[in-house]
Amino acid sequence: MDILDSLNEAQRYAATHIEGPLLIIAGAGSGKTKTITTRLAYMIDKAGINPYNTLTLTFTNKAASEMRTRALALIESKEKLDPLLCTFHKFGLIFLREYIESLDNKRNTNFVIIDSNDQKDIIKKINKEKIDNVREFISNAKNKLLTPKDLSLKHPLKSKLYEDYEDYLAFNNLVDFDDLLLMPALVLKSFDALRRAISCRYKYIMVDEYQDTNLLQLELIKLLCSEHNNICVVGDDDQSIYEWRGALLENILNFQSDFDAKAIKLESNYRSKKEILELANNLIMHNKTRLNKVLRPTIESKASITYNDAFSEYEEVELVCKAVHELKTKGVSYKDIAIIFRVNALSRVIEATLNRYKIKHKLIGLMRFYERAEVKDVLAYFRLMINPNDNYSFLRAISSPKRGIGDKGLDIIMESASGLSVYEAYKKGLLSTTKHYAKLKEFFDFIESNFNLNLYEVSSNFKRSIKLIPDKDVSEEANSRRQNIDELLGLCKDMHEQGLNLERFLDEISLSSSSDESAYSEEVSVLNIHSSKGLEFKHVFLLGLNEGFLPVSEDNIEEERRLAYVAFTRAKEGLYLSSAKNRLHHGTRKQTPTSRFIKECKVRDLLGLKSEAPEFEFKFERKKGLDVKELDLKRNDILKHSILGIGVVESVESDTFKMSLKVNFGGKLREFSYALDPSLVNIYLDENLKDLKDITKLLNKEGFSVQESLNEDTSLVLASKPFQNLEFNPLVLIYDDALSTLKSKIITTILESKIAKVFSKV
Repeated sequence: MDILDSLNEAQRYAATHIEGPLLIIAGAGSGKTKTITTRLAYMIDKAGINPYNTLTLTFTNKAASEMRTRALALIESKEKLDPLLCTFHKFGLIFLREYIESLDNKRNTNFVIIDSNDQKDIIKKINKEKIDNVREFISNAKNKLLTPKDLSLKHPLKSKLYEDYEDYLAFNNLVDFDDLLLMPALVLKSFDALRRAISCRYKYIMVDEYQDTNLLQLELIKLLCSEHNNICVVGDDDQSIYEWRGALLENILNFQSDFDAKAIKLESNYRSKKEILELANNLIMHNKTRLNKVLRPTIESKASITYNDAFSEYEEVELVCKAVHELKTKGVSYKDIAIIFRVNALSRVIEATLNRYKIKHKLIGLMRFYERAEVKDVLAYFRLMINPNDNYSFLRAISSPKRGIGDKGLDIIMESASGLSVYEAYKKGLLSTTKHYAKLKEFFDFIESNFNLNLYEVSSNFKRSIKLIPDKDVSEEANSRRQNIDELLGLCKDMHEQGLNLERFLDEISLSSSSDESAYSEEVSVLNIHSSKGLEFKHVFLLGLNEGFLPVSEDNIEEERRLAYVAFTRAKEGLYLSSAKNRLHHGTRKQTPTSRFIKECKVRDLLGLKSEAPEFEFKFERKKGLDVKELDLKRNDILKHSILGIGVVESVESDTFKMSLKVNFGGKLREFSYALDPSLVNIYLDENLKDLKDITKLLNKEGFSVQESLNEDTSLVLASKPFQNLEFNPLVLIYDDALSTLKSKIITTILESKIAKVFSKV
């Protein structure tokens, strides 16, 4: 069977167009990976291109691994070298391991890669003035190929810190993640002969997820194909959702003009059923800045679509849990279900309710394993075994476990090193008179004893010799940290069996990403939209379709719409949309308008639901003489307590009937809770409580008066002929809905007024 036989017409064109620039506009679920891997196999087996001359770049290790496996399965010429298929950062690492010394920046090929937390620690050391956002400033500068000198006039303080940061990295033979892209670009720009040689080696280049590339990646791509124009990029402008981290949508929009390229659209969708695609197409067509395409279904069976507009986020998640339970009873596996949201704060209620329903689940996108403090401590030791001159790793390792040296002792050691690394100074005898020399010797004896050992031996030595957590600490947290250390050391042994040495092991860890976390275990996946990118599930629940939640704001509304589009297109068989009439927002319960995306996707039309009904307008206020203060409390607000004085709000939590806040009074944390009186709980719970007079009686205790009226729009609608011809009274539905909103407002105001009796804002 020919490898092209399983491709549709558009995919076949993309796979066989080898010479010259090509843009593959690949819609969600359109067989993008299949097309890329078939194209690579076709180049090698049919077009006779040497795999040595190919380079395929993507963004995640997971995507690279999947593509590599699928491509190798298709390639018949097994005796040839494997093609280079990796992430941008892995390519940068491979390049710099060979060419970093060309830059003459004091680094050698033994460099160590630091992560974002390492960056924060280094910047904290050099940022004596405590200037804000320095790490972000440096990262943005590097991704725009700007040096400290380029920025010195406009940003003198931050550019000086940028320069100091670069000096620190160079002295300690360190590179950050941005350097893995910036430095190869600088080398290629600076050395024409090398640029030509590298470009001639990689004569055929493919780039996946091109819509996510930034300015620096675009520059690197142009340098790599400077001696040819055999560049093929694959992407979907409608799934560009990373502008916040520097991705440029115009890279894909302008590719045809930038490279004089041909384009092919992959519009046949092999993932989602017709109704899901209909909603997604309806939604995304409201974006003006896009390459026009329409997803076309290939699956005939009908999708399951629902939309619920709940009273609150609690009811919203209750409905989701009931639906998940129902799917489970019908034989759907938990691993085929995802609960997705835009705003991470929604996960709190989701987790609590899933636990109550005993639904197995996992949050995708939690803190990475390798970012946990105890894991980073072990890795600091390992780094020193590769590069003992790494002062940064030394300072971390020598302090864990504590050796009685302290910050002052470390300052003396650093001063005594006289500009050398601590290890160099130690070997030259410059530290022999320092107070803590015996401890230094013991430390470096251990490091040196692991030089040139294999990964298994290193991990075994560490477990036997170093106790990061005291045995006497038997707390749950300590046990959890021990488990993390054991997990890492166990991984070392596994990687040793796979042929990795310590240096390669550290490289693989540095390039690992939380976005590579698997979503396919026997649990419901709970994740935000950004984490869902690239995944697919049979059934998707998209929560929080309210203004302020999805979309988060009016700013860049088209990217917000693309986020919703990405969430919609994760679903294969069922898409369940939900909103809520009121939610906690920044610690305060507020009415939340339904997201505009509900109207734009036309889900009500698809389900035969009526448009949102006009509502009654209710007003309620305290009777004269009683003061109501809407505090709108949030973290870091400054409050004055009637007895305890000035304090700073640490947290605000609220559920349906209770509000609590933690306030820091000069270092002492106090918690305050305010609950609704039992009789007033009936306002929320009593379904029979539909007469405003009954509610008014209950409110007398709290001193409220309530007024009722139809707003102008409602009056006009009720006077229209369609409503006059109805056999039932629509006022009942409208009145019930309005009462729900009124109940919520009453509860929130009562609780806030209780707090206002003892607190005032400063």
